[in-house]
Amino acid sequence: TQSTFANLELAGNNTVSLGSNVYVAGTTNIMGTTSVASGAALVVSGLLTAASGTDLSALANLSVIGNGSGFPLVHGVGPANVYLSSGGTINAPAGTETLPTHLTVTGGSVLDIGANNLTIAGNLTYTTASGARLYMTNASGMLTVNGDAYFNAAEMGNADLTAGTLQLKGNFTAQ
Repeated sequence: TQSTFANLELAGNNTVSLGSNVYVAGTTNIMGTTSVASGAALVVSGLLTAASGTDLSALANLSVIGNGSGFPLVHGVGPANVYLSSGGTINAPAGTETLPTHLTVTGGSVLDIGANNLTIAGNLTYTTASGARLYMTNASGMLTVNGDAYFNAAEMGNADLTAGTLQLKGNFTAQ
């Protein structure tokens, strides 16, 4: 079972318990010092913004799906893993942004860094045979991975990684 919302806003200094997976078709805003307590998944098809002071660590995972979805802006404690599985292109947030957890890109999704500076605090995984890709074609773009990076190199095209800086601080595996 899952609960479905057009948009979702969690505000205040509360703990919110999710009894089942939650699907949000639009914008999700988590503000204040809200903690999300559950083992459920949060699936977002729009933009998710979690303010500083929020805690999503009890979520089973956070998935971003759907064409035109935004890269999740998590400024508090992140969930164990964020999945980009939109099947379309998701642009890195404008400017400088840090995702405070692991990132898995799958399902034909494309993460386009553009001229932005994105840091992944945990591991970055491009799953095997998923059709997922990383685009870095702007010299100003920078992707930093503080954990390990796993790429299924067979999924990367010849023109996908032509400019910018890819900084890998952990183990690197390309297959």
